[in-house]
Amino acid sequence: MHALEYILQNMGDAFVHLNRNWKYVFVNTKALSLMNKKKDDLIGMEIWEVFPDIIGGLFETEFRKAMELGVDRSFEIYYDTYAMWLEVRAFPNVKGLSIFYTNISARKFAEEKNKENEQLIVKAILNAQEKERYLIGQELHDNINQILAGTLLSLAMTNHSNANQSSIHIQESMEYINKAIDEIRKLSHRLSPASFDNITFSDAVHELIRSFNVNERFMFRVNIDENINKGINSNIQLNLYRVMQEQLNNVLRHSRARIVEISIYHKINAVAMRIYDNGKGFDPAAIRSGIGLNNIRKRVESFSGTFTLHSQKGKGCELLIEIPI
Repeated sequence: MHALEYILQNMGDAFVHLNRNWKYVFVNTKALSLMNKKKDDLIGMEIWEVFPDIIGGLFETEFRKAMELGVDRSFEIYYDTYAMWLEVRAFPNVKGLSIFYTNISARKFAEEKNKENEQLIVKAILNAQEKERYLIGQELHDNINQILAGTLLSLAMTNHSNANQSSIHIQESMEYINKAIDEIRKLSHRLSPASFDNITFSDAVHELIRSFNVNERFMFRVNIDENINKGINSNIQLNLYRVMQEQLNNVLRHSRARIVEISIYHKINAVAMRIYDNGKGFDPAAIRSGIGLNNIRKRVESFSGTFTLHSQKGKGCELLIEIPI
């Protein structure tokens, strides 16, 4: 066997050579395996006879262009007959056309999977935004709107009251306004911080906890590594903050817990966060499609992190995440 033929026969890519009449004159072992053909099925046969399904498609268009114009052609195609993605490179020469085939199915399927994951992340983010808008609208309508309505009523009563009663109504109105300001501040904090430029991460976490615990419904145990304030990328800080927001919402609405523990700390090449509550717990398999936990999972995965959830009915819930740094 000549040296060139030996190289072509043992190369990693499938390789065939067609003469000027489109007949197979050489087919290497990789090509036979890829096409699931025997050598006698191909040598001396026209490509259009062996593969009539490629006539009129991209294969024929590119091969004829290469042969007739004398130009190299390269393209990717999904070949239904063999249910695979191929990278095809065709090189014309005086004797015919040399064609290399590479099976790129694994890469293409991985790209498609990544695209699907990106779409899921976008959908999760949009769902979270819609959910947050709904909650803000609810707060504005059911709480702040009622406070302002009470203020308006109290002020209106000053027109029909004596000086002493008017003073009382004005004082009530001031209290209502201060309450509305406080409620708006807490509501605004649920949307912020958009960054931690003017506040440390630790301070933002403690402020978030205060906003969730206005009635001292929960006993919080918080442990935050102070190095997180400066040693962690601001995007990761914000992601941790949003995960905590989502999980605290879950605790507030569903857990019936009394104790909530939050720990955020450095590990080797990673930052880890643990959120535990001693509430009623649940079966994780039964709520696999829950929007809140899916939002958390997608957020963590978008930073190449890991998400672990431990919970049982009657035994609380523990959420563990790690994000590489």
